[in-house]
Amino acid sequence: MKTTKVVPSLSTDGWVDDPIKKADYIFSHFFLSDFSQTYNYLGSVSSLAYIIQESQGNAADAVGNTRDTLEGYFSRYFDDVVVEVRDETTTDNPSDIILSIYVSFSQNGIPYSLGKNITTTNSIIKKVIDISNGA
Repeated sequence: MKTTKVVPSLSTDGWVDDPIKKADYIFSHFFLSDFSQTYNYLGSVSSLAYIIQESQGNAADAVGNTRDTLEGYFSRYFDDVVVEVRDETTTDNPSDIILSIYVSFSQNGIPYSLGKNITTTNSIIKKVIDISNGA
């Protein structure tokens, strides 16, 4: 039997092993973490804020770095991880970057998927929306 990796939480959930809850916590950590929040793991913290800052308004860089970072982060906890990040930025507001993120993965051979839509303005995260059923 394969050992399921758990995600730590500082809530009443404790050590999380449910795949959907784990994925939600991983996304939350990714959205809220500061890249340089710890000296012990310097350079190893997955942080959307850092990616947006480093991209400096370049959507192509944000797409590639977000995909690579999430693939690495989700792969620590799940099997068969596939991350798709698309630039949904419109010409209506050039200071906004809109990213659609889709992640598929499996745990114990059971496939799962989820998605998020992120809007940033001038390198500040403004909105995070859950995407479900292709909506």
